[in-house]
Amino acid sequence: MAGLNYTAGIAQALWAGKLFHIDLNGQRGIKYDQDLIFGHGDLLNAFSTVDLLENGAPGGGATYDGPRHFDYKPLRTEDFDGVWASAAANMNAYLILKERAAAFRADPEVAEAMAVSGVAELAKPTLNPGETVADLKADRSAFEDFDAVKAGERGYGFVRLAQLAFEHVTAPGERAMTLVAGVDSSTQSCTVVIRDAATGTLVRTGSAKHPDGTEVAPAAWWEALQAAIADAGGLDGVEAMAVAGQQHGMVCLDAAGEVVRPALLWNDTRSAGAAADLVAELGAKEWAEATGLVPVASFTATKLRWLAEHEPEHAAATAAVCLPHDWLTWKLRGTGSLDDLVTDRSDASGTGYWSGRTGEYRLDLLERALGRSDVRLPRVLGPAEPPGGHRTVCCSAPARATTRALRWGSAPPRATSWSRSGRPAWSRPSARPPRPTRPAPSPGSRPHPASTCRSWSR
Repeated sequence: MAGLNYTAGIAQALWAGKLFHIDLNGQRGIKYDQDLIFGHGDLLNAFSTVDLLENGAPGGGATYDGPRHFDYKPLRTEDFDGVWASAAANMNAYLILKERAAAFRADPEVAEAMAVSGVAELAKPTLNPGETVADLKADRSAFEDFDAVKAGERGYGFVRLAQLAFEHVTAPGERAMTLVAGVDSSTQSCTVVIRDAATGTLVRTGSAKHPDGTEVAPAAWWEALQAAIADAGGLDGVEAMAVAGQQHGMVCLDAAGEVVRPALLWNDTRSAGAAADLVAELGAKEWAEATGLVPVASFTATKLRWLAEHEPEHAAATAAVCLPHDWLTWKLRGTGSLDDLVTDRSDASGTGYWSGRTGEYRLDLLERALGRSDVRLPRVLGPAEPPGGHRTVCCSAPARATTRALRWGSAPPRATSWSRSGRPAWSRPSARPPRPTRPAPSPGSRPHPASTCRSWSR
């Protein structure tokens, strides 16, 4: 099909259900008898071909599920190794364009341009259902009364659509790849996953282990976060980040924000006796009505009772109490002020001294556990409320130091949720000023209770 519209021909075969095999190459035209590497002859035509095969026609249509065959003859300048490099180049070019095509289709501005262009209307048959050619000829609105001048006044915006395709192909880092990062600081390790916000494509990932045991120095979580970021290749290009962390546990801070003692994790059972005492003192029903739970060893209230009974000097030095997730959030904010401790409803509900019914801390229950209620507790954020503030995250990447300044915004975060599997669900932030007609990002889904998430954007 040299010299013809190759993609249009493929589209017709797909539409008719008759595309059984395809040969791909980069031939330039009928007067140049050399098959180039796919995409090396006409890049945009190759892009549109891959977009059609992988995503189907705009507006809905069949995709091609057969093998991708490259009808390609290596250049005469290549040696044996060059022949194999040529084969790899064809396949790599296709895979690169496949990724760019996915980002292209996911771009809201592209969807808007396609709607304006009427590309999807091309799939509509000339004859209406049940209509014959004779019926069409008899329809005066299709011929005699058709207003060609008025129809010609419509602008289809094909140049804008083609330019968007050009930008996605030639400048993916600026246009198609808006990167977002998800951090999972769990009991055993810290994992950083960086994905393309538009497509969800995994770009890179890194991880680092946490120390073993049920009692851990919180500084180890921070060190693991830095190591995981470095293992992921740094945060260059990342526009937003969300952090999920382990629930429950106990982190005690003194008036200067220093850790009083190693944190007790949710799986530390030394407070089992304290849990039984608290239930016996107040009653299981009263605890359930007050906080929605009955104390067990994992909840923070029981660990505070254990601390007051077994380490009274540490209890007396405690000026603030937070959870492991809260502490990491506070470190990322970078202010060092206890006033900036924040948590969320999911984490607060597992402390044993917060009421989901009233949305307030139960200071009487805190005093029952610790023996005092004058300690500072994290402010409970609203469902769509970001922490706010700034933090510069630094890490040493293998080749160079990477520094990123990220902002916990004052508006609802662009990336707000984690799925049950632990993977972040992102709504795409725009790299350009928002257009008035573009819909606002939809709010994220409810965080999974076992792993809550907070986010910020640059």
